[in-house]
Amino acid sequence: MPRTSTSPPGLGRDFWLYRLGQLASVIGDSCNKLALAWWILDETGSAATMATIVAPVTFVQLLLIPLFGPIGDRFSRKRVALLGDAWRLGTALLLGIMALRGYFNLPLIVVVSLLHGVGSALFMSVSQSIIPQLVSRENVEIAIQKDQAIMPLGTILGGVVGGGVVSWLGPAGALLIDAGTYFVATAATASIVAVTKVQSAESADRQLYSVRAWFQELKEGVRVVTSIPIELGVAVLAGLLNLAIAPLDISLAYFVKEAQNQPAWMLGLLETSMSVGAILGAMALGTVQRWVRRSTVVFIGLAASGVAIMVLPWARGVVLPSMMLLVFGMAVIAANIPLKSQTTLAMPDAFRSRAVSVRIFIGAIAAPAGIAVTGWLIATFGLEMTLVVSGGAVLALSFAVFLIPNYRVFFDADAAVTSRFYVEHYPAAFSGRGDEDSARNRGVMETHE
Repeated sequence: MPRTSTSPPGLGRDFWLYRLGQLASVIGDSCNKLALAWWILDETGSAATMATIVAPVTFVQLLLIPLFGPIGDRFSRKRVALLGDAWRLGTALLLGIMALRGYFNLPLIVVVSLLHGVGSALFMSVSQSIIPQLVSRENVEIAIQKDQAIMPLGTILGGVVGGGVVSWLGPAGALLIDAGTYFVATAATASIVAVTKVQSAESADRQLYSVRAWFQELKEGVRVVTSIPIELGVAVLAGLLNLAIAPLDISLAYFVKEAQNQPAWMLGLLETSMSVGAILGAMALGTVQRWVRRSTVVFIGLAASGVAIMVLPWARGVVLPSMMLLVFGMAVIAANIPLKSQTTLAMPDAFRSRAVSVRIFIGAIAAPAGIAVTGWLIATFGLEMTLVVSGGAVLALSFAVFLIPNYRVFFDADAAVTSRFYVEHYPAAFSGRGDEDSARNRGVMETHE
């Protein structure tokens, strides 16, 4: 198979352009979140009003990710990402102009925020599947390590930038800066020169892309994930882990304010500690894996994150809770990177966007339920028991990785073996019906030669 990128050896220009755009957009998202909350509180004085925006946007974005998945397998993933960036540039700019003109219209803000979520879902549907097309297969795991470090770094910078800009220029200034970061992201994505269109989609260009074709491709994506035990196992495990970890989001605020009687800056410090831990974990993973097998790293990472949650209620003062959250961030990212890199590399390019989108959906859909019951758990059983149950569930689930078929063989395989693993071990998952599917399957095999 010819290389899809003109990048030099290493991660190369295209990857860093793509990640520059992501870093800018993550910083902008943090500014957006803070500025929107401040604007609504200024106008209404009601924190509950934020739920009328956050809840529907989160639900719509989560629902759209797998629905957009087939688009990334049919068209250029660079163009899909570019459309997502440009789309969010427009919605962020509209919110900034509204705030600048003092036009506060809550229903319109909800609509624009929903449209912003559409752009985010469009981008996320290809955000992971495009990485193997920007770097060589030997560098996919390294690329995902760098990718996973970008998000917490952007969150930290975004919190600092957003807080300062809102204090200095008000919500309108922060929202306009958010639009500016999406301009940077759009320009960076547009500068990518790699060919990011799936080879087997070339013949499909001669056919009209109908709703029926889209729905058939969506079903294929679901079939692929459910037909490969490793994919389904990772997706279900991620869903259960997110359900177990979800109470931590709400519990942290309660832990700081009620249990510790600490000021709000303590909450910011704990969240920053998690982000710093994630960055350190991503940076150290390559060195750790020289001495520890990848499959063992995943298990230890999950187990350590569960223990950190269980110990947190008894960590007093400032230093110990910060250390627990630092360990938690390092442990989660150490487990997450191998899970993402191996499954992404093993998935044939012709199915990658659909399969990854379906896996993301399965892994994230349970988290809102965990958040919803957190208040009841704390009120009924107390903060300590809630966190012990949450961390204990994560610790117990860490052992479930060994129930995934071919777990050690798959996660300890090198890049060359991994890139052929699904096609060689689960060929039935990619067997279609009819001439169009047969042609696509030939494209799958060509991708892995």
